[in-house]
Amino acid sequence: MAGTVLVAGEIVVDALPYFDQGYEGPNIHEEAEALVEEETHRYRSTKNNQSYLIVQNYSGSENDIMINEFQRLADQQPIEFLSMKWYELTAPSSGQKNVIIAWQGCVNNSMLQLEHQAVRIENLEVMSQQWLGINKNLVHMIEHTQKELQKLKKHIIIEGKLMVKTLQNGKEIFGSDVSDKGFITNFTETRSKEEKQFKSDI
Repeated sequence: MAGTVLVAGEIVVDALPYFDQGYEGPNIHEEAEALVEEETHRYRSTKNNQSYLIVQNYSGSENDIMINEFQRLADQQPIEFLSMKWYELTAPSSGQKNVIIAWQGCVNNSMLQLEHQAVRIENLEVMSQQWLGINKNLVHMIEHTQKELQKLKKHIIIEGKLMVKTLQNGKEIFGSDVSDKGFITNFTETRSKEEKQFKSDI
């Protein structure tokens, strides 16, 4: 691998990307793991780095209905069918067909059901208005993510071209002394120029 030297601007260069050799040598992976293990034992943490984290309460928003439903799913029980009895418009019994009070009770029940349905419709309208704002936020998040994805793709393309070019340059000077300061300086400056050129072309 390349030696450590100073190049223009006093930048320390101790590696040449895609050109350094030796990473795939025998026992390299085991030696790296041994170094990491040794350092973790030598510099043990003196405090709990997770002490600032808040213990998450994932059941805080569960109500009795949700708890019962989760329990039903855990027990693999079939779902209960929705009862429509409350919505039935019942008529007076056969013995009260001519009783005005009985019919008045049925009418009151119908009016209550209509009022209930009106409240439900109003709630749905409020939800639809709220959804418009939520939907705008979702669209904004998607657009932002797509822009970030395009930037990432450009970086991948640039790095791919740089890798190919770097490997080509490496083959041309293979066998040279890569620890030579002049070689590393020229190699680094050439890569920097190529990177700027690739970014300007995209």
